[in-house]
Amino acid sequence: LELTTAVILILFFNHARRFAKGPRYRFNRAGQWHEVTWEECAARVYALAAALVDLGVQPGDRVALLSATRAEWMETDLAILSVGAITVPIYPSLLADECGYILWNSGATVAVAENERQADKIGHVREHGFELDGALIAVELQHVLHIDGSGENCFDALLEKGRVRLPRLRGEIENRIAAQKRDQLATIVYTSGTTGPPKGVMQTHGNHLAAVESLGRLRLLEPGDIDFFFLPLAHSFARMVEYLGLYLATITVYARSIDTLLEDVRESRPQVIPSVPRIYE
Repeated sequence: LELTTAVILILFFNHARRFAKGPRYRFNRAGQWHEVTWEECAARVYALAAALVDLGVQPGDRVALLSATRAEWMETDLAILSVGAITVPIYPSLLADECGYILWNSGATVAVAENERQADKIGHVREHGFELDGALIAVELQHVLHIDGSGENCFDALLEKGRVRLPRLRGEIENRIAAQKRDQLATIVYTSGTTGPPKGVMQTHGNHLAAVESLGRLRLLEPGDIDFFFLPLAHSFARMVEYLGLYLATITVYARSIDTLLEDVRESRPQVIPSVPRIYE
């Protein structure tokens, strides 16, 4: 398989049309498994993209994503890329000052927090700044959005707002997608910082595409196969596997947590379980 598109987004939306009623991913909520189709997933990405445009997010803006691995992570990432912005993943295990450093160093203007606990970290550094080499550094953000929770900035409210705004903004979003190039910056992934302050690794759309093109030739999976996902999407390997699923049109099953892995695997019966044990050492 060879990609003729310049960005992963066009591949995703093409697959959403091709496999419209087929399952894109499954997740477990309150003990029940739920399924979202390609068509539904694409509609959610478009709605989130419209909400971001409505908030004023411009091409080239940095949008931080502080969340554990879940379906909304993937949809938010695709929405960020759809408006021409740059995703800045942050590990949910980081402390507030560590998050503050990444927000400041990347120049993020918007942050998406998974829940109240993660939002509190962002709120702390917005109010108090963070310390770097003995100096107190301010963190400035225009918006802080939430995946869970309630209020106008939570995920469900953004989806609803985006659906209302989408008819007016769809053309703008599609123009932004079409304008993107293979050498355009897509994400900034930060290193662990074991030898000093974390370094921002700049990855282009072409970097992502080259990885899935190479792995795709191995034919590890076929369209409709199930891949099981629990790795942290703030890590480059996990992100590559997620994009590989979009490229090969698999069904991604999102684990509830590390504690439920065996039960979730038994119930979902996946063909592939990507794993990088060293991430958890």
